[in-house]
Amino acid sequence: MKFIGVVAMSLIFVGCSTTQKFTAPIFPAKLDAKVATLSTADDILPVSRKIEAVDSVILIAGELDGKLMHVYDIRTGKFKGSHINKGQGPDDMVYVGNFITDSIGVTALDLFTSAEKRFDKDWKCISVSRSYTQGMETYAPRVIHLMPDGKRLMQVFVQEHAPLGLMMLKDGKHGDVYTESPLDNDPESEKASTYNRVNFTFSPDATKVAFASREGLIMEIFDVADLNIKPIAIKLFHPYDINTKKMGENVLVEYKEDNIKGIMAMTATDKRIVAAYNGSTSHESNTDIAVWDWNGKPLRRYGFIGRIMALCLSPLASDDIYALVHKSDYDISLVKINCPGLLD
Repeated sequence: MKFIGVVAMSLIFVGCSTTQKFTAPIFPAKLDAKVATLSTADDILPVSRKIEAVDSVILIAGELDGKLMHVYDIRTGKFKGSHINKGQGPDDMVYVGNFITDSIGVTALDLFTSAEKRFDKDWKCISVSRSYTQGMETYAPRVIHLMPDGKRLMQVFVQEHAPLGLMMLKDGKHGDVYTESPLDNDPESEKASTYNRVNFTFSPDATKVAFASREGLIMEIFDVADLNIKPIAIKLFHPYDINTKKMGENVLVEYKEDNIKGIMAMTATDKRIVAAYNGSTSHESNTDIAVWDWNGKPLRRYGFIGRIMALCLSPLASDDIYALVHKSDYDISLVKINCPGLLD
């Protein structure tokens, strides 16, 4: 089997064919956002791409001081405690890949063991599930996304030279595998196997999901009301390309420096997709707040000074967002961003 090496990032998208038409998203005039920093200069926050605001708190997943989940007051940003030890005990996890919340507490997925653990509001583990491979002898899960209503969206291995497929799972039953790529590369080529879907979000009613790329901007939106995945919209906003270099039987792959950078983080309501959008050729540039509808139509864009790596919507005010803003892995702030008319 040949090995495809990747420089700079662990997930990479293939160079786009010149036959495909890309059209940059067009937003109305950029609006102003108001920012309030909740964390203080003395606060140390975890490196994270997953935060959630629920009731009176903000939850942040990430390793810090041997703990994996961290709780902050939603109004003041004051630290309220850390939970879930890093380990292999009954209440422990190795690393929280993603999580969802409900009236009972938190359900978290271990990125390394694929164990799904359900915690009550006292952070006591009340159930463990490892059923993702049952009845799936043909398709092995690579990435698992937790969703409400017991649904799980999985990215699965299909074959050596092909993009990862998508498959829905619920109550031990799964739908057909979606294997289409938004790009028109030869599915048997080595480049095809480097295509993957990074940023993910779902509608709270669990009927729709969206993926968006970080290099270039390709947005895929799907109907997942049942266990079969049906495309709603495939939007090609910004192309990107890669360089490849043969190293014996192996292939070294890297992004071209002049690629437009796309979405850094995203979240959603049942009617809107909200994302941190770069739109420049540098990963270090500011990320604005951009809003799309579930057909992939650009609606609004708000200027923001800072690099957002994770965000969520506020349960208290429809115009507010909570975000983790990175200057470096050692300089992270928790902020509240007010965007007038955000979800209109």
